[in-house]
Amino acid sequence: MKKILYYPLGLGLILTLPACIDTGSDIDDLVGGLRTLTFSDASAVSGLEFFNGSGNVGITDSLGRFSFDSNNPLTFRIGGIDLGTISPSAIGSNVTSIDTSFFDSLSNGTITTKVGNITQFLQSLDNDNLISNGISIPSQLREVADDKSVNFDLDATSFQNNYQYTVNELTATTNAGARNFMNRTTTTNNFQSYLDTVNSGTSGTGDYGVTCVSSSLGNCSDYQACASETAAYYLANGRRFDCASNYDCYAAAEAVVAYCTDY
Repeated sequence: MKKILYYPLGLGLILTLPACIDTGSDIDDLVGGLRTLTFSDASAVSGLEFFNGSGNVGITDSLGRFSFDSNNPLTFRIGGIDLGTISPSAIGSNVTSIDTSFFDSLSNGTITTKVGNITQFLQSLDNDNLISNGISIPSQLREVADDKSVNFDLDATSFQNNYQYTVNELTATTNAGARNFMNRTTTTNNFQSYLDTVNSGTSGTGDYGVTCVSSSLGNCSDYQACASETAAYYLANGRRFDCASNYDCYAAAEAVVAYCTDY
């Protein structure tokens, strides 16, 4: 069966293309028996190590994707720095992306002090210091972080004071070079913009200048294809499916068709 999908392109241009996807088959998030999701902060995070029981370990790919057994807890690290562990019950069957707020059970999708510490830390470590194209944690940074540990439960001031040197040392391994923590207000606003888009299921507000085309798809009555200069994604009944780039939406298209078929 063919579905007509909107494939977003850069600069707010959106074309309609046929996607040859058999929606009668069991298309879902499973790869080799493992569920596949994306890890995001203000944008997709690549280079995070994850541990998921029974020897299932790996690193989030260039799109922030990872595959895991949803029956086991999921822990993310950078070298020896433990970002947090997420219980299986916190990852619902319709969740397509995990973000930093999952590391605090009290956050309920908001930015608590702990979540603010983690998001500031992650954004500060980005390889090119430009989070609009994704947050990348390079392998050499992970190696230097092997003997490090960070307490994300501190208050914001103590956290920045205690770990400024750690950030200096780790970012010295990145392409952008050694630097201090990214401004706390900036990192919080960056992550809040992401949360606002995901939680509301709407766009056209915030920093992205998003243009969306609304339609329906399968069992999703509220379906939108959205694009801006910095992002392209689908929204389906409030769920967000990020494209690999403004010009590569095939994987996201498959995922949104699967979701709207099973919804």
